[in-house]
Amino acid sequence: MEALAQLIEIEPTALAAIESGETRVASLVVARVARTLDLPLSWFFEGLPGQEVFDAPRTRRSV
Repeated sequence: MEALAQLIEIEPTALAAIESGETRVASLVVARVARTLDLPLSWFFEGLPGQEVFDAPRTRRSV
């Protein structure tokens, strides 16, 4: 855990607090974890309610 904390530039105690649910995780930290673990940011949100909105194909509308 200390190695990951160092890679994402937060204190190990802060990472432990996030992991235990004591502290909410900031979007910047999620982005750093995704980059460090070479995962798409969307991986962290798979299976959450409302995900289909993000998975829907984009369409352009003319004005």
